Amino acid sequence: MKTAKRFIIRILSMLLVTAVIMTVIVYTGKHGVRKDGLCYAASGIHPDCQIVTINGTPVSAEEYLYLVSYDCQYLSQYVSNIDWNAEVSDGMTYGSYVKTDALETAKLYTILRQWASKNGITLTDADKAAMAAERAQYVTYYGSEEAYANMIKLVGISEATYKDTSSVYYLYSHIYEQFCDPGSKLYPGADVLSSYGADGSYATIKEIFLSTTGLTDEEKAAKQAQAQAIAEELKAASDISAAFDTLSSVSEDSVAQKNPNGVTFAAGSLGNQVLEDAVASLGEKQVSVVESSGGYYVVVRLPLDASGLLESYFSKELADARSSAAVTYSKEYNNLDVGSFYTALTQKRTDLSSQLSSAASSSGGSSSNAAG
Repeated sequence: MKTAKRFIIRILSMLLVTAVIMTVIVYTGKHGVRKDGLCYAASGIHPDCQIVTINGTPVSAEEYLYLVSYDCQYLSQYVSNIDWNAEVSDGMTYGSYVKTDALETAKLYTILRQWASKNGITLTDADKAAMAAERAQYVTYYGSEEAYANMIKLVGISEATYKDTSSVYYLYSHIYEQFCDPGSKLYPGADVLSSYGADGSYATIKEIFLSTTGLTDEEKAAKQAQAQAIAEELKAASDISAAFDTLSSVSEDSVAQKNPNGVTFAAGSLGNQVLEDAVASLGEKQVSVVESSGGYYVVVRLPLDASGLLESYFSKELADARSSAAVTYSKEYNNLDVGSFYTALTQKRTDLSSQLSSAASSSGGSSSNAAG
């Protein structure tokens, strides 16, 4: 229970703004008519209800309740006999946490779909083939098309929604690919990245590590001498980056091999304060030998690598888009009680699983009670 609680508290700060916004309810008028699926049976909310609208795009209750049920199932694995009305932190209960976290995921999915649509990004033939192959694997795993269909029923939503939710992963991948492509209109530009790097106190380094773990004092002294020799060779080089690449084969970690353009990091994020402090005192193309508890680093500070900022900047842009998203809420959203919904959903899954098992036994087949 403590593990789950700590996990929740860590991200509460991200949700505080949303939690405040949630108190302002703007009712939409489209409440839906469908009555299929366990999520409807457990909540009474029509699957095609526009439960929230994000930047003008409606989110169906079917997708949102699927996200809610997923969060509930995840938390239930870590908190025994969970009380959804129990407070986690500052008045937020487990139920309100789930409600808010599911909304944040719905925002993410909706924003990615909006970005994809705006930039002409769609599923490729390879994506569709991969999704078809994944579906075929599930059919094989569950034993038949019927068993797979039963698994979807136990999830509580339609296969179309299940598929649409799964497709977001592929859209995200293509959006990020274009974001990193200097020839794409999604690419933020070198000037923007450089400014972002400067504002965030980012630095780019290359390092060679020589371990002293388990060595005698004499052997440690030899490692120190080796590190100093490497540093002197780098200082004398006309092309310090090329010289580093030649010398990096002696490194006893794989950082240099995995990061040919160097490592770009924000202040406080490297996880090695001794090394960070040394880097902070270096100018571009300066070299230093840094002693740590586990060995010696030969580190060179390079000009800031804009490409190394792309992942961080993309995450920031996505986070900013979520925090600034315009959200309106339906009365169904306002009235949803997560604890009551998930308790009813769990019971209805159990009942349906028993029915399917009985039907399979009668026909000599097999069924599954898996739900995700």
